[in-house]
Amino acid sequence: MAKMLSIVLLRGALARVDYLFADALAPDERKGVWLGGGCSYLGGVAQGQIVEPEALFRVLAARDPASRFNLLAARPKPGIRRAGWDFTFSAHKSVSLAATPRSPVSKIVRGAWSAALRATYPVIESLLSPQHWQLPPPALCRSVAAHFTHLTNRWREPHLHHHLIVMNCAACQEDETRWRWRSVSEKKAMLASVDVDRLLQADFAERLAKAGLRVDLDREGIAMLPEIPDEACRALSSGLDAANEFYEARKVPPAKRRARGPRAKLAISGLIRPPKPEKFDPDHDPLGTLPDDLRGRLNASWTGIAAGRIGRGRHARASLPPPPPTPAQVEAVAKQVIGASSATLAILHASRSHAARITRRLVAAGCSPKLSFAAVRRWLRDANARRKALYRSLGLGMASKNARRLGEARAMRSRVARGATPMPIREI
Repeated sequence: MAKMLSIVLLRGALARVDYLFADALAPDERKGVWLGGGCSYLGGVAQGQIVEPEALFRVLAARDPASRFNLLAARPKPGIRRAGWDFTFSAHKSVSLAATPRSPVSKIVRGAWSAALRATYPVIESLLSPQHWQLPPPALCRSVAAHFTHLTNRWREPHLHHHLIVMNCAACQEDETRWRWRSVSEKKAMLASVDVDRLLQADFAERLAKAGLRVDLDREGIAMLPEIPDEACRALSSGLDAANEFYEARKVPPAKRRARGPRAKLAISGLIRPPKPEKFDPDHDPLGTLPDDLRGRLNASWTGIAAGRIGRGRHARASLPPPPPTPAQVEAVAKQVIGASSATLAILHASRSHAARITRRLVAAGCSPKLSFAAVRRWLRDANARRKALYRSLGLGMASKNARRLGEARAMRSRVARGATPMPIREI
């Protein structure tokens, strides 16, 4: 099965900006919109606003688009810093064929595809966390992303996919009055792919079903239109065929070492991919390589979908994946598992030994297993940071560095847990 979600690390901003605003793309493909709560902390950028090339370049360079102010305290060397990530969500080939401009349901399919990504992005944003996190809560971590929708691939064939350019910077609120920008952890950015593609595909299928289209979900959770001929889908898969033929021709004995690393991957990609056209051709037909008989069957399927759209499509609603747990739900289950009567007591007594039991209860309540595990890990990290902040506010500092302070810290924890007044701390 083809990979429906790929995450590419961006080492620089210029190459990605040139790709997204190239003249070879259609005018609608060059129009992106801003997403994420971090847009409210930047000048000249707002959610839903059209993305400008200069603004995207400055955002990926960790600079304010309006004031050009450096958002990060440390200025890394050029070529070392991660500019961001490119989350590429691809649709099934049958969906791509239905999204071509000649299709009578093109606007419905493209609208549902874009709306599904906007509904799924908060899940990605909730899984991102900054590096060197000191103070809670992760719920106040707001990222910035640019969303682009493309209809064709490099072979100029129908291929509906999203480009979600996530900035390697997040606005984190440290307390009620202060907030600052921090770099995002690469592991957390990779964790954002957990079940996200499945959630997007399920949301997209539900939107198509509500619009009256007949849609199915395969065993991998990918939305597909069964009325589109499979022969047409296979005939318009030049990219996959080229990759398979290339790797089939370059098979080497197992004893011989294969080329590995980023340079080898770039060389292979350069051999597989065709040269990119310099200018956009409005007269280009994405179905030009399709035989006449398949073209007729495809047009007939489009007509049938448009004619029987009303009152159909009850196939996707029963296949929705489990939802992710909310922070309030995780906190409530943690209080039950730990046996605490308040959130403060749960924070004081939280430990890694409670993670498995909290996750099992969330899964039993109908939440996604992987997203529940990630949410519990975030809650434990948040509880540890809040516990340290409470000790600092009481004047304990780093209790583990001094035995006497360690004993006082344990006594303080016991007294605070019982609701008693904290005892005075002796100066050392």
